[in-house]
Amino acid sequence: MAVNAIMRGEEPALSCSRGIMREMCGLGWGNGVTQQASSGSPGSGGLAGGETRLKLLVVDDEQSIVDFIRLGMRYEGFQVEQAGDGYIALDLAQRLRPDVIILDVRLPTMDGLEVCRRLRQNEATADIPILMLT
Repeated sequence: MAVNAIMRGEEPALSCSRGIMREMCGLGWGNGVTQQASSGSPGSGGLAGGETRLKLLVVDDEQSIVDFIRLGMRYEGFQVEQAGDGYIALDLAQRLRPDVIILDVRLPTMDGLEVCRRLRQNEATADIPILMLT
């Protein structure tokens, strides 16, 4: 599949994931992926009008999958962070408080289901939407 086809949204899987991400972040299918930030907010990322990028944490040990997700979600305006194993994912989720997490089920050191359980048990991360990759 050509990269320019992905960028135009012609790849069905990517188009579907855009819609899912918008819904998970409470944005609806037709809205952008930015939210208003208070003036002078450190997370404004240089976007116009006090907007800030929504943060996405991708947890997968396969770099090609992370790169594919990053390509599409950055194009859609997300700030994309990544973790290659469950322990790093738990640490980043606690520190970054992403708006949504894409979590692979099969990970080294701690599987995605255990990561999900621990995120749900932690009051600081319990409400973060999680999309599981299988």
